[in-house]
Amino acid sequence: MPNVVAIVTCGGASRRMGRPKADLPFGPETLLERAVRQLLDAVGSVVVAAAPAQSLPDFDARRVRIVRDPSHHPGPLGALGAALAAVPEPADFAYLAAVDAPCFSADWLRLLIDRIGDRDAAAAEIDGRWQPFAALYRIGPTREAVARLRAEGVERLTSLLDRLATRRIEGRELAAIDPAGLLFRDLDRPEDYLRALRELAAEGPAGPRDGGAG
Repeated sequence: MPNVVAIVTCGGASRRMGRPKADLPFGPETLLERAVRQLLDAVGSVVVAAAPAQSLPDFDARRVRIVRDPSHHPGPLGALGAALAAVPEPADFAYLAAVDAPCFSADWLRLLIDRIGDRDAAAAEIDGRWQPFAALYRIGPTREAVARLRAEGVERLTSLLDRLATRRIEGRELAAIDPAGLLFRDLDRPEDYLRALRELAAEGPAGPRDGGAG
C-alpha cells in the first residue's frame, strides 16, 4: 500500500460565496473540519493550505500540518505547490481535495491508487474536462511540474494534468462509485451551499457522502 497524504486547499477568496467557505457550518462542524475529518479516516496525515492570516480550527498537530502561502490568494496551483513543499516524509502520493467539495469517497481514493500505475497522476475526466481536485498526484514529478508552470506564469490547475503523465478515469468507472455525481459537486455560491444543507438535513447526521462508498 503506497503512502498517501491528503492536501486540502482552503485559502481562496470565496468571492461568489461572499464569505470564507472553510468556515461555513455543515452540520456540527465547518466545511474545513469535515474535510479534514473525512480524509484522516482514509490517510495518515493531511496538509491544509491556507491563506496567510486565515483563522483555522485547532487540529491535531501530529496528523495535520498547516502551510500558508505568503502571497495573498495565490490560486490552487500556488497552494498545491506550497503544500507539496510541506508534505511529511515519506510519502508517495498526494490526494488533492477542495474545502468546498464536501463529499468524499474512500472507494474513489482506492480506485485512483489502483489505477495510477507508473503515471504521475490519476484524475477524472468529465465531459472532456480534467478534474484536478479529488485527484491523486505522485509527489516528486508534481512538485517539479508545479514549479515549472509557476515559473512560466501559468496558474491554471488543469494545466498541471496536461503537463503530467496522467491516467484518465472516465465516466463508467466514476459512475460505478459515484452514481449521484456528488464527488465533483462544489459549493461556489450561496444557493449551492443552501442546497447542500437541505440534503444534509434530509439524509441525517452522515449527510451526503460522508466518506462512504458509492
